[in-house]
Amino acid sequence: MLEKQSIVLVSIMLIAGCCMNNEQANINHTQPETIYVFGTFDLDKDGKPDPNGYELITDIAERLGHNTADELNDSVTLAVIGDEPDIPTQPSDEQAPILMKEYRSALDSYQAYQSSLRTTADLGIPVINQTRFLNQAGYFTE
Repeated sequence: MLEKQSIVLVSIMLIAGCCMNNEQANINHTQPETIYVFGTFDLDKDGKPDPNGYELITDIAERLGHNTADELNDSVTLAVIGDEPDIPTQPSDEQAPILMKEYRSALDSYQAYQSSLRTTADLGIPVINQTRFLNQAGYFTE
């Protein structure tokens, strides 16, 4: 039996091959964009980040003929952001060291997200969220 994520992946891939709606898209379709993708993505809207959400968004961008960037720099023309990580609560000293490791990882994710937002603003790079990107790519109608 296919898991929910697999069904979403198959659905998105089928759409990617046959149903582009360029009339409503604001993404530049006359020349390739260089797109930077960051954050977590909940493509099936179940309230949990999809483990392969980043890969799906970058794959869609590439199927549309755009380039994807691994880092933010002045060659990036558009950023697609996922959900903002929660600000983690620091565990108390009495709590297990494993919780401190999880806290540091969550804090690193949060800080990286915030840093990416600041960098896009500093470089003047337009930022859109997952829903707007998928709408502009022609996957959903508004």
